[in-house]
Formats: sequence, C-alpha cells, structure tokens
Amino acid sequence: MSDTNTARITVANQKGGAGKTTDVIHTGGALAARDHDVLLVDIDYHGGLTCSLGYNDLYYDTDRTTLFDVLDFDQMESVNDIIVEHEEFDILPASEKLANNKNIQTLLEAPKSRERLEMTLDELDEDYDYIIVDTPHP
Repeated sequence: MSDTNTARITVANQKGGAGKTTDVIHTGGALAARDHDVLLVDIDYHGGLTCSLGYNDLYYDTDRTTLFDVLDFDQMESVNDIIVEHEEFDILPASEKLANNKNIQTLLEAPKSRERLEMTLDELDEDYDYIIVDTPHP
C-alpha cells in the first residue's frame, strides 16, 4: 500500500506541446538528485515520457501487462510488476494500448473510471516520496 505521505503531482495542460513531459522528467530528476524516491507515471497515450527515456520497446510491446491492464480492478496489484527502474527514478511506462480509442472509451465508461489510477497507485509496494503523472492533452 502506498504511503499516505507520498506527494502525488499531476502535470496537465490543455495544449499539446507545452512541455509537460519535459517538466515531469526534469522535476523527477531534480527530486531524485535530492535523494527522494520518485515514480514517474506516463498516462499519455502517445507515450512521450516512456519513449523520451528510451523505453520505446515497452511502449510498443502490447503483449506484456501494461498500465492499461492494471487499471482493471482485478489486476491493480500487478502494478508493481510493470514498474521499470531507471538510474534516477522509477517509471510506470505508457503503452500503445492506451492509444486505442476503443480501450480509452472502455476506461472512460468503466465504473469509478476517474478513481482507477489513484486506486492502482494505492497498490504500490514501495513508498515513494513523490509520484509525478504525465498526462495527455485533451
């Protein structure tokens, strides 16, 4: 269960190309440089954060368990299995599955759709000091 002292920060902007992903990476790096445990979460269906950090293979591998999968109530505890350790911080990578309009519609219409990410993050085994979420633009 995630520590209640974890700061959860969401970086959002209605305009694409505003530097959200860059802000997430640099903020995460700065916090990690100050000896904080940081998790970056990429919920952008384009996978900008995931790919910018060199994990294109994870973004395009839809045969693996992904963030889209662990947002399902029955798989939320599997979130721990898909976290990637990076030299500065940990990453919960995006997947091309999030780019599928049918999958997005399924998530939006699902019960508690707006609470699922928070519920999934509550299943984390590690107590992070900061969780920073990179969002898509609407």
